[in-house]
Amino acid sequence: KDYQQFALISKMVKDLMFDIELHGAETSREADGLAMSSRNLRLTPAERALAPRLFQAMRSLQQAFQQGEKHVPTLLALFQKLLLESSEFRLEYAEIREQSTLADSGEQIQNPAVLLVAAHLGAVRLIDNLEL
Repeated sequence: KDYQQFALISKMVKDLMFDIELHGAETSREADGLAMSSRNLRLTPAERALAPRLFQAMRSLQQAFQQGEKHVPTLLALFQKLLLESSEFRLEYAEIREQSTLADSGEQIQNPAVLLVAAHLGAVRLIDNLEL
């Protein structure tokens, strides 16, 4: 589920010409969409019930993108509005980056992109990503 970490390691393997083949995989998710992580066990029952809102807000952004919205500030504002309807979340970051380089996608998405998110729910830091 750590897209940035995988991208960094992939670049290091390529740049250092290591004879290693990396394979990324889709994020494993609970039935309600929450990215699987051992840290989810530290969520209180009430927090665990709220946690799927992170992925729901991400999917809403993805759907807006698929329906033609390419303006990054508009997409991020939609995500933040939906996530922060629940005051229990504290957003650390939500960024849209180019998939291949993690470079800033600018004001308009023109290349394959990824939404990268970190948010705190209680004492737990949740991270997730979703390709656009």
